[in-house]
Amino acid sequence: MKDELIPFHSLPADEFFILERIEEAEESNFTGYHRHHFYEVLWFTDSGSEEKHSIDFEEYAISPNQIYILTPNQVHTMEISTKKGFLLAVSPDFANRFFQLSKVLLIKPYFAMQTLSEDLSLVLKQLINLIEREYFGSKRQNLLEAYLSAFFIHIAGGITQPGSKDSKAGQVLELIEKHFITHKEVPFYANALNLSVRRTNEIVVASTGMTVKQLIINRSITEAKRYIAFDAMSLKEIAYQLGFNDPAYFSRIFKQKTGKTPEQFRERMK
Repeated sequence: MKDELIPFHSLPADEFFILERIEEAEESNFTGYHRHHFYEVLWFTDSGSEEKHSIDFEEYAISPNQIYILTPNQVHTMEISTKKGFLLAVSPDFANRFFQLSKVLLIKPYFAMQTLSEDLSLVLKQLINLIEREYFGSKRQNLLEAYLSAFFIHIAGGITQPGSKDSKAGQVLELIEKHFITHKEVPFYANALNLSVRRTNEIVVASTGMTVKQLIINRSITEAKRYIAFDAMSLKEIAYQLGFNDPAYFSRIFKQKTGKTPEQFRERMK
């Protein structure tokens, strides 16, 4: 897929993060399908009823005091409408140094979501006030890094990361992210970790609630949605591009997972 088919938002070369209030941000930062080269933290402090945003073509309801963390390359769109809160765009280098974010996106179409408790919300508001004051003031990087690190530490406790219960499960998830197109059979991943197929599935199910095969299919369908929505290739070509040798099987799996045929999904995205 050509990258320009889904526009990328990037951080300026001299910035390791950007802070904006959602209600004051440019509409273009959110509207229209786009992707990010960075981690995007969306903290919705308030919203009207029935507010939503779309992550990898699935809509998610927004409630006050929710935090979403989106990973690089995810497809996102949102209308500002009555939403209020904060957007933190964080470079992968910083995020991976100060907050152990997984690089895989396999369990759900968002990296993480958490509804904040009242106590945690009060702490984060104090931190975001400090971050905002420094960001729009002296902008001392060492102090901003310290504040951001504290912010992430506080929210990390309520977020379950894919593979966090077992390092082997995390390795499987990383392998799937690298090889889900070319290797769709479980033995490949079991052999890579020198484990039996049964043991590999036991580890992954315990950590994620899904089998290795289910994770591979889910990751493939997420990628398929991106191609179908934005690439002019035929559905048969997309199936082959994603490693499905039987386009009819690809169509059946796609409908099982999304409730729509590839043709219906493409029509909906026009």
